[in-house]
Amino acid sequence: MDDDPLIVDEDHLVAWTDGLDLTRERDGGIKSSVLGGEGRITRFFGARTVWLQTRNPLVFANALSTDN
Repeated sequence: MDDDPLIVDEDHLVAWTDGLDLTRERDGGIKSSVLGGEGRITRFFGARTVWLQTRNPLVFANALSTDN
């Protein structure tokens, strides 16, 4: 449906184009509690572009910080 928001875990959010309406909120789901995450999500409304990273940000940061 066109009116449905795009819901994104903020750990994977990179950028978005101007003109999107958005709300940020805490997701109090059981998954967030069990995994120890803060559980913050962003809901985007409108027809624009959102860029996401699919890699776990903590794993990515660790990979960048290791000496090879």
